[in-house]
Amino acid sequence: MATGSLFGLALFTFTAIWAADIQPLDLKAGLWETTLTVQTSGVPPMPPGVLAKLSPEQRAKIEAKAKAAGEVPKTTVKRSCLEEKDVNKPFTLMLGGDGRGCKQTVASSSATKREIRVECSNNSVKGSGTIQMEAIGPENLKVTSHWFTTDGTRTMKMTSTATAKWLGPICELHD
Repeated sequence: MATGSLFGLALFTFTAIWAADIQPLDLKAGLWETTLTVQTSGVPPMPPGVLAKLSPEQRAKIEAKAKAAGEVPKTTVKRSCLEEKDVNKPFTLMLGGDGRGCKQTVASSSATKREIRVECSNNSVKGSGTIQMEAIGPENLKVTSHWFTTDGTRTMKMTSTATAKWLGPICELHD
């Protein structure tokens, strides 16, 4: 199971899939800018093998860093391209797929709203979350998510909000 920052990045890595019961969101093709704010709390789970190698001081340092990181929301801005060929395809999120222990279920879908539930399991670490997407017209998208991940001893929670706005029909991404 990934940490909050990985989920935040995965949140806007769209992948198109075809499914009869999933409607495409009503969005324009072109260049999009996404502003993502992530807030975490708790301590990220760690595999037992990693924990066994850490001294009590190292564990305390990791826990203190996790607590400090969670106190301040982190905001990032990213530009991405939604291609014309993908506009009419239903979008879901790329979260590692079944091969990496994550399964997503579209709970509801329309041209303006989508709710996705995610369950993940990777050995001793488990997690789940809900993602709600709302197309506010074809040029704006709002996304909220709530996650948790645990190994049974350590639990980390994450909430995120994002707004994406269409910048124009031509995709020019600059590093």
